[in-house]
Amino acid sequence: DEYRLGSVDASGCGRVSRMCGKDVVATWGLLPHEHDGLLDASGGGGAVLLLPPDRHTAAVVTSEARRTVSLYDGDRVVATVNTVHSPHAAAFCAATPGDSAGGGGGGDALVAVAEGEQVSVWDLGRSPAPVTRQLVGAAPLRSIVSDSSGGLLAGGDERTVYCLNPRTWRVDGAWSGALKYGIGTVVPSVTRDGMVFAAALTDAELAGGTCKKVTTKVPRMDSRARCQGDARWVGVARAATTDDVFALTAAGSLYVYRNLFAAGESTSTSGDEAATALP
Repeated sequence: DEYRLGSVDASGCGRVSRMCGKDVVATWGLLPHEHDGLLDASGGGGAVLLLPPDRHTAAVVTSEARRTVSLYDGDRVVATVNTVHSPHAAAFCAATPGDSAGGGGGGDALVAVAEGEQVSVWDLGRSPAPVTRQLVGAAPLRSIVSDSSGGLLAGGDERTVYCLNPRTWRVDGAWSGALKYGIGTVVPSVTRDGMVFAAALTDAELAGGTCKKVTTKVPRMDSRARCQGDARWVGVARAATTDDVFALTAAGSLYVYRNLFAAGESTSTSGDEAATALP
C-alpha cells in the first residue's frame, strides 16, 4: 500500500515523499511564495503540515512567522490565506456534521486553525475569507483536533479543553483545569464518545476527561486518570482504532498507555499501572 511521509521546517518550507513499502515513489518540495514573507526561520515560530489521506498530492501548511495557511497540489501553491494571529495548530474538519474529517482541505473538508485565542475555519481554494472565526477562551490555543462527530476540540495555555459544536461552531462544553500547566496536545478517544486526552506543553502530565455531555454513564476523570512521564512530552499520539496512547519524552523514553478509556468500565485505569516505558 502507498502512503506519504512529510516534514516542514519553522519557515514553512517542506518536503513530501510518496512511499510504497520502503521504496520512494515520488518526492516533491513545498515552497511558499516569495511575497508571502520570510523564507527562513528568523521570524520565529513554527509550522504545521497536514496531509489529507484521500488526496495523494494535496498538502496544507501553516506558518506562524508569516501568519499564513497554504494549500498545495504537489509542489504548486493553490491558495494562501492570512490569519489574524500566528497559527499554532491546524486540523481537518468535516464540512457537514457527521461526515468524515479526514478529507480534502478544500471541497468536502475544511481546515480549522488555532490562532491566538481564536479558532478560524477555512474552505481553502474557494474563499480567502474564513467560514467562521470564534473567540475561544482567554489564552493562546496550542492544539486543535476534530472528533468522530465532526466537532472540534481545542486546548492551550488556559489549561482548558474546549468543545466546539460543528453545527454552530460555538463552544458548547469545556473541561476546565485539565492539567496543572498549559495544554500542548489534545487527542479525542475513539472508543468513548465525548472523552478526550490532554498532554502538557511544558511538563510530563497526561490526563483523560470529558468536556461535553456523553450518552454513556462515564464519571468525570480524577487524579487516578493522570499519568506522569520522566520529562516533558515532545510527541503524543493515539492508535487509529484503540485508545492506546504513545508518548515520547525529552529524555528519550517512549511511554505506551494501554486503552486508558476501557470500554464498558466506569473508572479509568491508573496511568502508572497502564504505562510501559521503553528506553
